[in-house]
Amino acid sequence: GNVVFELDDTEHVRIPQDDKALKIGASQDLFLVHDGNNSVIRNTTGDLYIQDNSAGSIFIQPVNNEGGITLVPNGTVQLAFDGNTKLATTSSGVEVTGNITMSGEATINGEQITLQGTQPRLRFIDTNHNSDFRIMVDEGKFKIQDTTNSDAERFNINSSGMITSLTLVSDPVSVIKISPSFKFLVAT
Repeated sequence: GNVVFELDDTEHVRIPQDDKALKIGASQDLFLVHDGNNSVIRNTTGDLYIQDNSAGSIFIQPVNNEGGITLVPNGTVQLAFDGNTKLATTSSGVEVTGNITMSGEATINGEQITLQGTQPRLRFIDTNHNSDFRIMVDEGKFKIQDTTNSDAERFNINSSGMITSLTLVSDPVSVIKISPSFKFLVAT
């Protein structure tokens, strides 16, 4: 007959046929099987734990020697795309490398959002075909721009705190532009 199970001369346990499982436990709740195309580890009772008690890391690799998921004891968990870490937990939160694309709403509980770069910007894009806006810092100036209208500058403050431009539109015909020579008088 066919060999269903063998211990070979290198002391390896072999199941030389596809679709035959190595079943473990009194009720055979954990099994390992290869169907000729895919390999499966299945647990049918309780939780499945993968542990390393040697203080080493655990690696889940999509292909040999390419990072996928790395779990470091008492440290980071890293998720990779094509071997490059894109998300990593830290003692203070998470670090993301690359862009974040999301749908829905985001709630940020904290006191500060920091945007860092040569021209840090925050862009607001609506989907109803109205004007879109960008808030940015560029060459020491704080700017609000209308990105729908060729990046028209609607508001600028220079590094001295002076308003260098402000465009107010009260209706489609009337435009008020304030230049550096314009002065406000405030009565109290």
